[in-house]
Amino acid sequence: GLYLKYGNSRLRFGSFPFFLGDKLSVILMGLPSEINWMQLDLRFIEERYEIRGSGKNRRQEVICYQLYHESRTLKGREVASSGKRSLAWDLPGESELTSTLSQRPARFWELEVKGDTPGVDYHSSFLLPVYARG
Repeated sequence: GLYLKYGNSRLRFGSFPFFLGDKLSVILMGLPSEINWMQLDLRFIEERYEIRGSGKNRRQEVICYQLYHESRTLKGREVASSGKRSLAWDLPGESELTSTLSQRPARFWELEVKGDTPGVDYHSSFLLPVYARG
């Protein structure tokens, strides 16, 4: 599995939690030493429960809707060979983009990291604590 090849990737938060309208700064740790490019996707997602099918085939499914998305690609030397990379984003200020994991529909921020490396490609996803102030 990926775990055996890359060990345990971690995300160190610059502050906790993050607030909408402020800067989100993190350090991605445990990256593979050889990486050709890395794609970073910062997203705000809403999970909705929807009924699909009809009659006896009706079932409830969780559908994820992306309500905010920002993508970046880093190439070669921009990805640190030390296995660490500092990253920063300016978060949008809209208070409706606050994380509400315990409510239904659940709404949350995530950072997805994909990397092109020799052999098995790198892929990791991290939940981010992003809230409205007050």
